[in-house]
Amino acid sequence: MKKQVKFGIGISVIVVSLGFLAWLGYGESKTYYHTIVELQSLHGAQLAQFRSGGGRENAPRELRRK
Repeated sequence: MKKQVKFGIGISVIVVSLGFLAWLGYGESKTYYHTIVELQSLHGAQLAQFRSGGGRENAPRELRRK
């Protein structure tokens, strides 16, 4: 095989690998914002995975755990 072909294949593998890693990173960084109605309907594991952006002392009454 010619050196140019080997080099082209190597570069292609690297570019495809970096593209795949970028695609995976994009999928992991998605954010979903819940409405108040949706927050009230969360139960169990879904509520345990919920992460708030502010402290509990600043949260409105409806969002505090009872």
